[in-house]
Amino acid sequence: MPSTLVHLTPVIASALLVALTARAMWRDRRHTPGAGAYAAALIAQLVWLVGYAGELLAPGLDHKLLWDDLSWLPTTFVGGAALRFATERTARRRAGDALLLAYSVVVAPAALWIATERWHGALRDGAYVADAPPFGALFYPFTEIDVLVSLAVLLAVVAAAGLVLFDAWGHRGRYRIVSALLGLGIAGPMVFGYFAVIVGITWAGQRDIAPLTFGSFALVTALALRWGRGLEVVPVARERIVEGLADAILVVDARDRIIDANAAGRAVLSLDASHALEPSPGARALLDAIRDGATSFEREGRRFDVRVSSVGEGTFERDARSIVLHDVSALHAANTELRAVRDDLERRVVERTAEVVERERTLRAIFEHSIQLMGLVARDGRVVRVNPAVVRLAGVEEHALLGRSLWDSPLWGSDAEQIARVRDGLARAARGEAFRMLATHVDSGGRVHHVDFSLSPVLDASGEVALIVAEGRDVTELRALEERLHHLQRLEALGRLAGSVAHDFNNLLAAITGNAEIARDGVPPGSLAADALRDVLNASESATTLTRQLLALGRKQPAGIGAVDVATAFEKLRGILAPLLGSEVRLVTSCAPGTGEVRLDPGPFEQVVMNLALNARDAMPGGGTLTISAEQRSFDEHDARARDVAPGDHVVVSVADTGAGMSDEVKERAFEPFFTTKPEGQGTGLGLATVYGIVRNAGGVVELESAPGRGTRFEIVLPRVEPRDAPHAAPASRVVPRGGRQGRILVAEDRPDVSAVIQRVLTLAGHTVVLAATGAEALEILERGPVPDLLVTDVRMPGMDGPTLAREARRKHPGLGVLFLSGYADKPIDVDSGDPLLAKPFTPAALADAVRDLLERDAASARGAATR
Repeated sequence: MPSTLVHLTPVIASALLVALTARAMWRDRRHTPGAGAYAAALIAQLVWLVGYAGELLAPGLDHKLLWDDLSWLPTTFVGGAALRFATERTARRRAGDALLLAYSVVVAPAALWIATERWHGALRDGAYVADAPPFGALFYPFTEIDVLVSLAVLLAVVAAAGLVLFDAWGHRGRYRIVSALLGLGIAGPMVFGYFAVIVGITWAGQRDIAPLTFGSFALVTALALRWGRGLEVVPVARERIVEGLADAILVVDARDRIIDANAAGRAVLSLDASHALEPSPGARALLDAIRDGATSFEREGRRFDVRVSSVGEGTFERDARSIVLHDVSALHAANTELRAVRDDLERRVVERTAEVVERERTLRAIFEHSIQLMGLVARDGRVVRVNPAVVRLAGVEEHALLGRSLWDSPLWGSDAEQIARVRDGLARAARGEAFRMLATHVDSGGRVHHVDFSLSPVLDASGEVALIVAEGRDVTELRALEERLHHLQRLEALGRLAGSVAHDFNNLLAAITGNAEIARDGVPPGSLAADALRDVLNASESATTLTRQLLALGRKQPAGIGAVDVATAFEKLRGILAPLLGSEVRLVTSCAPGTGEVRLDPGPFEQVVMNLALNARDAMPGGGTLTISAEQRSFDEHDARARDVAPGDHVVVSVADTGAGMSDEVKERAFEPFFTTKPEGQGTGLGLATVYGIVRNAGGVVELESAPGRGTRFEIVLPRVEPRDAPHAAPASRVVPRGGRQGRILVAEDRPDVSAVIQRVLTLAGHTVVLAATGAEALEILERGPVPDLLVTDVRMPGMDGPTLAREARRKHPGLGVLFLSGYADKPIDVDSGDPLLAKPFTPAALADAVRDLLERDAASARGAATR
């Protein structure tokens, strides 16, 4: 028994040292970073020592194995606590937490597997107890799990020590040494313990010398605690705060040795951070000055206030002093600069005065040369000052305005209402309110000016109204533009109305034309009825032309969808233009043979030529010659690019006059909307803009040549199209052609007079016709059956329109042919591009031909599909 106690003495001594060190650490855990984690690591070592003692005293192999297996748990805990300590000590949370998480994931399951070896028996098959009095030594071969855990613990404590040492390297002196001792104290036991196991060092017959390493390195930790209280928060605070201060701070011991200095102190006194105890010449001069009682110190052109206080009372540095050097160089320099500023003040005052004078000159220039109407008015309404723009508008001398009441000036004439409004505005401005009105002024030439007039109060330092600024802006041109815009809006509304009327008129014409054609087919040629019906059809044709023009006005029919023969159009225009131009203007027209047709409807073409001709007449008030000619030209790639047209054949229409001509400025603006050189009320400025728009929409260009006194020449280049074959009039007895495929036709038309004509025409052509007044009724007929061969529908109907009806019908009967009818000439965007459109009014022959062609096309498609 005494021998046992003797051998346990190192274990007990190590446990005591570890316990005392852990207690000291635990006591400082609230104030010292890492102290709690370090104490936890020491406690884990203490628990391991208890397990070690239990293994020594255990009587047999099973009991020794139990104590040994359980000892692995505190062993692994030491590694985790070490990593936690390093994290808190160095404030490297991210790196430390990552290492701790990886360590726990690897070690925790393995440690638990080892600790429960007694129950699963998968690790210690080769274990035995060797004779090593007085205890007996436990030996067993390490398995892979043992090696893994041992290596993980070893790496953990080494990594923790490495983090602490790496962080300490950035500090100086004692803090660096204390940190090194702490890293050594926490990592040493495991490192040297495993080293002893590997090389075979034993103690008292045991292969584990942990009691000796734990006790030894506990002394190292205790030394670190005693020597400078290494884990206190002061060093960390010093590094984070004191080191970054702008003031130079030094710590000097009783023998005037510099113990420590922050970065600013080292820079001021030229101290070497690695040899801080060796004072530099600058430090010696400072200490000598302090010894002589100096409160300031100068160094390399800088001045410092010096404050000295004792910091060593109650500590191991009993007579240490702190020295704070506060840089007052900037303050000293500021005082010097203040004197310089005082000397420079007069110069600045002079310069500032010059600036004020220059600013006043600039403001005066703006006031004098502004096109805005500007003036200053006293609170009582007297005119104090006006700029030349006001004088020019008033048409009087400046002295006729100054000193008079604003409402009594010539600006308002005798308009009592305006005078009353100005007096009211002055009263409001005198109360500090802004005022604005739209005024009118009639100048000496009788021209009416519209002025946007305002009164704005100017406040003095006390907030009272000192002056009133009167301003005006001549908005006469803007008002004219607004009136033109309103005029255009009225024209647009009229166009929409005209288009709507033309659409309804086309429906009426469809009924009139169709019935007249059918009726004429049934009367003898040359009879009174035939002549009457001929006149009806001629009138219908004229009405059709009129509706086409109305649709163009309402923008329901685009220019250029048809073609016009230039020679024929010239013959028609000659008869129209001659009386319009008057007897003083000589009209000459010529059209070269083979000129052909251009891609433009007759109406827009005639409008272009007539607008140019009337402009030419106005440019020749004393008479002259107007020449209108046309010829065909071909443009290659180069010429077409130069004229901004497509290559190929074109027709060039020339309109030339012998009038006054245009200046370069007028030519540049000739095609601008609303620009006109005619007197007010005699022109809108839209004629040439309309010409330009029509020609460009048709794919052509307008070119202008003119010079003052040399007349004006317009060249209109339009794409040429191949002449179409003249339609052959159908024989009187064949107004409705027969033949071809016949079928069942479903007609959807909301106007009874139009649907009646369609039924008569298609019945005469041999078709079976079923009528529906609405889209819904047409769908009901489709539901009842039989399925028609063709659907003929108006585009616009109340309720369900034609395109919607076609889509619904084809959803139930795919492949159903559709013929659309419309009072507009252009195809609506919601109509399928593959479906034909027949514009109203139409002739019976055109309707019969369209139905026949569509039925034959569908039949051919069906045969092709069957063949495939």
